[in-house]
Amino acid sequence: MNVCPFVAGTSAGSARRRQYKPPQKDDLDNVREERMRELRMSAILREIFSYLLFLWLLTVLSYGNRDPNAYWMQMNLKNEFIKNPNFMELSSTDAFYKYIRETVVPQVKVGDWYNGQQPFGLRGFINDRVNRIMGYAVMRQIRAKPNSCKVEKLMRNVVSQCRGQSSLIKEDKKHYHPKWIVMPANHSILLDPANLTNEEWRHKKAKELHGLPFWGKLDVYGGGGYIMRLRGTKENIIKRIKELEISDWIDGGTRAVFIEFSVYNAQVNLFGVVTIIAEFHPGGGVIPNYRIDAIRLMRYHQGFGLFVLLCEISFIGFIIYFTVREVKSFRALQVDYLRSYWNIAELVVLGLSYSCIFFYISRMAMTRKILKVFERSHGNAYVKLQRVAAVDEVFGYLMSFLIFISILKFTKLLRFNKRIGVLYSTLSQCSKDLSSFFVVFWVIFLAFTQVFYIVLGTKMKEFSSFITSAETCFDMARGQFKFDEISMASPVIGPLVFFVFAFITSVILLNLFVTLIISSFQSVKADIEKQCNDYEIINFMGRKVKGFFGMARGDGKITTHPVTVESQVHSLPEKVDRLLGFINEVYLDGEIVLDNKNKLKVLYKAPDRGTLQNQISAGVAQPSMFEWVEVNNSHRSMTRPKSRDPSRHESGKASGQKRRY
Repeated sequence: MNVCPFVAGTSAGSARRRQYKPPQKDDLDNVREERMRELRMSAILREIFSYLLFLWLLTVLSYGNRDPNAYWMQMNLKNEFIKNPNFMELSSTDAFYKYIRETVVPQVKVGDWYNGQQPFGLRGFINDRVNRIMGYAVMRQIRAKPNSCKVEKLMRNVVSQCRGQSSLIKEDKKHYHPKWIVMPANHSILLDPANLTNEEWRHKKAKELHGLPFWGKLDVYGGGGYIMRLRGTKENIIKRIKELEISDWIDGGTRAVFIEFSVYNAQVNLFGVVTIIAEFHPGGGVIPNYRIDAIRLMRYHQGFGLFVLLCEISFIGFIIYFTVREVKSFRALQVDYLRSYWNIAELVVLGLSYSCIFFYISRMAMTRKILKVFERSHGNAYVKLQRVAAVDEVFGYLMSFLIFISILKFTKLLRFNKRIGVLYSTLSQCSKDLSSFFVVFWVIFLAFTQVFYIVLGTKMKEFSSFITSAETCFDMARGQFKFDEISMASPVIGPLVFFVFAFITSVILLNLFVTLIISSFQSVKADIEKQCNDYEIINFMGRKVKGFFGMARGDGKITTHPVTVESQVHSLPEKVDRLLGFINEVYLDGEIVLDNKNKLKVLYKAPDRGTLQNQISAGVAQPSMFEWVEVNNSHRSMTRPKSRDPSRHESGKASGQKRRY
């Protein structure tokens, strides 16, 4: 018996060559949007990590220029020269001379040991035996010009001379004989050998002393003056000071006396710059003041220096990269570039960075020059570190502002999170209201400052000048005040003005300020809750990490595409193919041929059984699927090997009959 041509085994997947269906437009848009979001997130991550590296380098460089030991070194010098002798309690010229003889001279010269032995090996050290003095100390006087102010006509018969504040333009820069005797105009210092040993009466320019102006409590003083060098033995220095005291070296024309010296501590690799000032007010009295700086000038002499050098080179590389990037942005945006606050902040960062580099190189050059002078003189030449200390101070200011703005600028990189922008949105929304508020606040504040200055300026130090009065009023607005002293200085007006000021600033203005911010915050918060967040970088990173480790889950999104009749009709043949393949594999053991389209048309037909039998008998129709199943089963029973299990044969026959009927 011939095998039916339709009997062959094929897989259900090859039943029909499936037609390729392109993805829906909405799906493509979602995938494209997701990919663009991934690219933006990747760019933001790269920017964050690179900027974090830049901040780390900046922090290393800034902390490398500051040493925790600097505070303790400064405290040691302060205890030796300021606290223990109670320098801040000085109030007269005699007390100042005593302070120099009994404190300054014994401290700048190392003394004998407790057993009276000489301090061998400590030549050049100060009395604490750990700080090496850079050369020697100097006492410098600033004087005011004679007749720098005018005496009132009614008092000219009583007072013949008047000297006001010195300032920078009214400083006396003439040469004198001892006891401040005026030198003749045609007299030359070089022709008088005696004057070569009396430099305490000759004026030295700031350039000769490598000095800079100093801002004191009463005035600004120049870097020059009349100097006395505190070198030699203690006995000779004290003897010379007594001679100056007898000769009235400090008199009515004196406006300030500086005691200046510098030290180096090898244990902590720090330099100390000490400036002790006694300011003499034209109205009488002495105002003590001081400044002690501990600075690090040498950084590459230890093993850590190579690491610092590499960080500095990397920092310069970052600055060059940022510069090129901002130049390209400016060329692309032109004037619109300056309309962004972040671009302006970037320009400020670049300007501060280049300024820091300039002052850092200047400090390094000045340090090398000073150390060469100190080395050539074997530590005996006068070395003044005021200029390099000023450069280091400016460098510290610039570095602090650079770190401040750089850290604030880092918040720009967190713009992917909508909650990060609450602060900026709040301030942006209430900026106009706050501007108006601060105008009113400053008008009221300056008015009260003027009242306090006029009422209490002559009786309280806190209100002795307009600046100090403004500072004190600001403290009172924060709740720090001295009500007892105010009431004692002005029993009636003082407490009245104080209570009005406290009520207006602490109750009305402060509450108004808080109300403006809270109102704007509530408005911004309501707006942000309605916005979608396209930049949730935390979720993005979480999904990427889970996907890398195979722990990613579906997004749980439900398809929202509308189901149409056309789409259902289009997918019907594929579904029927899958159904027939399933029937063929499960019930017919894959013996029906499903890859012939003409035969499949017959299989799809299911006419009435009686009509079908008549058509088959007449030869006008072919058997349907059910008939082919019967033929298949008959053929299988004839060709099946006898070795097969009879029980399986019977079950197959029964199943075939079951399938037929």
